[in-house]
Amino acid sequence: MKYMLLLIAIVNLPAHAAPTDIVSQKSWIHGSENCRSNEDPAIDVLQVDSDTFVLRQNKCINYEAPFIYLMFGEHTLFVQDTGATESSDEFPIYATIKKIAEQWQGNNGVDNLHILVTHSHSHLDHRAGDDQFRNQPNVSLIEANQDAVIDYFGFTQWPNGQAVIDLGNRQLTVMPIPGHQAESLAVYDSRTQWLLRGTHSIQEDSMYESGMNINQVFKSWLILPTSTPSRLLWVLTLR
Repeated sequence: MKYMLLLIAIVNLPAHAAPTDIVSQKSWIHGSENCRSNEDPAIDVLQVDSDTFVLRQNKCINYEAPFIYLMFGEHTLFVQDTGATESSDEFPIYATIKKIAEQWQGNNGVDNLHILVTHSHSHLDHRAGDDQFRNQPNVSLIEANQDAVIDYFGFTQWPNGQAVIDLGNRQLTVMPIPGHQAESLAVYDSRTQWLLRGTHSIQEDSMYESGMNINQVFKSWLILPTSTPSRLLWVLTLR
């Protein structure tokens, strides 16, 4: 199977374009009947706005075709999940994100950018690319297990509480949502009004697996296996 070289261009998007509309209108790479002849890029890249990207793995590399989220702040790039394939030759997730980051830095005049890599949960299709990020400069990789998650985010009463990540003029709120797996997390971004929640409900396909607009959250939250009144109340206060 051959893959075309992926060309990444960061562009200026219309100011009126809503992030959720951009994602919903995207025609994602969908694999091929014969993957031996598939020449699509290994990673499909969608620029949602100047500081937000959604990546998806080619289905011909792995049938799970997971999504990966990139959110830039002034000093930190937040990455959720690393895909379903370990090989950097077959699935160059670190090189792709590094290229996007370098272009973003050039466009924004940022010399030093920290990359924070986290996971929605620890199933292999969300962490197989972790080794590509290990020991890389300016990269912090949070291991995909409950102890590492609790330690990094400072949760003292797991699974209660929440943590705030400051990316630099952009804050993300992180909340434990054990159920799909013990260490599952939800991440809310106030800029896009997205709640990233991993593979966590039967509605995942309609919302591209993880990303939901907050106006669509409260209905689906009711079907989460470990939904709690405090989490539901927190979401409703954002609407």
